[in-house]
Amino acid sequence: MSDYDDVHGAHPGTATAKGDAPAPAWRAGAGSGTAVLEPEVEIPAHPTVQTEHPGRARDMARTAGLEDERRERVVHQQRLVLGVALLASVGIHAAIFSWSPDFHSDSMATSSRALQSIQLPPDVKIPPPPQSIARPATPKVAATDVSPELTIAPTTLEANPASALPPPPPAVGGNPADRPTFIPFDVPPKLLNKGEIERLLAKLYPASLRDVGIGGAVVVWAYVDVQGKVLKTFIKDSSGYPSMDAAAAQVVQNMTFKPAINRDQPIAVWISQKVTMSVTR
Repeated sequence: MSDYDDVHGAHPGTATAKGDAPAPAWRAGAGSGTAVLEPEVEIPAHPTVQTEHPGRARDMARTAGLEDERRERVVHQQRLVLGVALLASVGIHAAIFSWSPDFHSDSMATSSRALQSIQLPPDVKIPPPPQSIARPATPKVAATDVSPELTIAPTTLEANPASALPPPPPAVGGNPADRPTFIPFDVPPKLLNKGEIERLLAKLYPASLRDVGIGGAVVVWAYVDVQGKVLKTFIKDSSGYPSMDAAAAQVVQNMTFKPAINRDQPIAVWISQKVTMSVTR
């Protein structure tokens, strides 16, 4: 209750300090002697602050402590796992280095040879191409005056008899047995005494060459007549040793052939016969 209430009494329609309900206020009606009852607006009292229960505060404090403890335990476990992983990594690397082979480098040998400078050849200057040679001028034939009265002798047989011709050149040839010439044939000569020739070849082999292991080959021209006998021999390709060439010619001279045949008739021909002498070990 305010000072106004103490002096003038309680205001109509307000509540007392004891919490009683406000009394209705009477207001005189305008221009009439009747009274109208109107309620006054109630002024709310100040809200009261209620304090929390002491047990609930203790539960909240305990819960906060448990959360901190759980967080510290998780951090401790993470640090423990990280430490174990680090130790395992160090151990694995140490094992790899201990089992790996030792690496060493070979000693590098140095050469005592001094470096030599190489003189490059001087640059060769290529001369320019020669100038094209001018084609010589075509000579001009001097004009000559031909007499219209000049006549050419007739070229008939009567005007040029055979007796007036020059003599023919001397004939070249002679006897075919004098030198090797080609004589056509159908069937070549065939050696008949091969075994005898092999024994003769071993007998006539020069001892001076056979004892030191020198061999060779000789090609001999041989003229075989119609009876198959060798009449003439010439050395075509020499072995380089005169004694071996002479022995080869003597061996061919003792050969007996079946004569060559040309048109079903035996003929005399030149043949090329190779004789080889070698040492058999």
